[in-house]
Amino acid sequence: MALAGILLLALGCSRSGGPEQAPAKQTEPAPDAAPSVHEQAWEQIREGALLLDVRTPTEFAQGHLENALNIPYDQLRERVAELGPDRDRAVVLYCRTGRRSELARQTLRELGFTHVLNGGGYEALRQTRR
Repeated sequence: MALAGILLLALGCSRSGGPEQAPAKQTEPAPDAAPSVHEQAWEQIREGALLLDVRTPTEFAQGHLENALNIPYDQLRERVAELGPDRDRAVVLYCRTGRRSELARQTLRELGFTHVLNGGGYEALRQTRR
């Protein structure tokens, strides 16, 4: 009988969404909330940042953001001259998920670029364009 009581107590404690719980409030972000990475990326792009797609040429050919330059992340050191001489120019990077663009961001920082933003994944960035 003690085991049955423990099981009932455990089941009762693990139950979620019961009538005793109020529904979670849906809240809008505060007006002064920091902009998302995608919002930051699009703002910088509108202001003239270099848009760099660090995916493979095959991925790039399947779809890319307008005016993006394609240099795969693993070729960045060898092809850095293609970005131009201004190491203070804003650069927005993207790839498929944001992982390769983060590696590219780190590489560019090591090479002396001062304003580099990982814009994340292509689809997410494309869908948030305003």
